[in-house]
Amino acid sequence: MASASLTMRFPHSHRMLWLGLVLAACDRLPTEHRLPPPQSFSASPDVWSGGELTITSQGFAAESLPVVVLDNQFLGVRRVDDTTVVASAPDRPGPHALRVVASGVDQRAVVVQLRGFVDRVEGPLLSGRTEPGRDVRYLFGSGPTGLRRWNIRTNKAIDLGDTVHAVSCTRGVGPGPTIGDLVLESDGCDSGRWLVWHTEPLYPMTDTASALTMYFVAVLKAGRWVIARNAEFTVNACDSVACSSESLRPGRSMSSAHRAAIAPCSSRARSATLRAPPWWT
Repeated sequence: MASASLTMRFPHSHRMLWLGLVLAACDRLPTEHRLPPPQSFSASPDVWSGGELTITSQGFAAESLPVVVLDNQFLGVRRVDDTTVVASAPDRPGPHALRVVASGVDQRAVVVQLRGFVDRVEGPLLSGRTEPGRDVRYLFGSGPTGLRRWNIRTNKAIDLGDTVHAVSCTRGVGPGPTIGDLVLESDGCDSGRWLVWHTEPLYPMTDTASALTMYFVAVLKAGRWVIARNAEFTVNACDSVACSSESLRPGRSMSSAHRAAIAPCSSRARSATLRAPPWWT
């Protein structure tokens, strides 16, 4: 059987028609619309716990509020303007991850720090009036038998002996004329005297106050001191000839302001501004 081949031949006009259909189909291919990149946002990096976080972004839509998430907690949000919102922070001190969920806003988290009470440490029991030392870690006051120095950083204490400060007849230690100096009741209750001590290292100085009292004494300078009692202050001045004193009650006014003193040993602390009498200088 003889085979026959059939060759299909299209006229030139048909070929032009197919080419036109292909070109028309290419013209109708879908166009890709690229979305703009998400806008970044900024937030208050350090605020008080329980306060408000200010968040800003150019990507916030005016018709809706963004969703603000702190760790896994959704926060209440209010708008300030087109680019700024405020979120209420919880009372949870420490570092937290903050995210903003909104169309057109970058959802990467940022770290914010909420400040506030974190923890407490049980410190030493203090009795009477205390004074800081030259080293900010140290606090001096009455111990069970004598002067005691506390290290408030390590919560440890050392006792310095009853010959340095007689705690059984006093209500604490007094301030000296220089920061870090102490005024202590030395050499016992009966024959003792209030003496200025230098701290770090601890050694006695020459300034003294000839006063036998259970209240603390504040030495202002050589020959000038104050005894702070419950309801009054006694201002004392001594020179090579004689000593003078004058009792002042809170609120009494004299000339030229000199020093403020506090008597914390009473049930309620009282304060007064001591104004030097004429014989003070």
